Amino acid sequence: KITRSRHVFDRALRSLPITQHHRIWPLYINFLKKHDIPETAVRVFRRYLKLCPEDTEEYIDYLISINRLDEASVRLAEIVNSDEFVSKHGKSNHQLWTELCDLISKNPLEMKYNS
Repeated sequence: KITRSRHVFDRALRSLPITQHHRIWPLYINFLKKHDIPETAVRVFRRYLKLCPEDTEEYIDYLISINRLDEASVRLAEIVNSDEFVSKHGKSNHQLWTELCDLISKNPLEMKYNS
C-alpha cells in the first residue's frame, strides 16, 4: 500500500508541470512523515529541497526525529553558512548557529568526520 501510494505521488510529480508541483509536495511530505519509512523519506526530502531549499529546517527537524543527527548537523551548517538562507521560522543566524552547536555538543558520538 505504501509503495503504491509512493508511485502515485511520483507519477503525479512527473505528469504535472513544475509550476504545479506545490500541490503535490506537501501531501507527499506529510505522507512520508506519517509512515515509518525513513530511507525513502530522506531520499524524497532531498528531491524536494532541490525545488524548495527554504524548507531545509523542516528536513532538519525530520532528520533529528529519526536520529540522523550527522546529516542534520551538516544541513544545519550549510544554512548557517549560507548568506541567502532565510528561516521560515523567523530564527536568526545566531539562533541557528546555537542549535548547531547544541546538536554537536550533545551528540558527539553521532557525528562523523566530514572533510
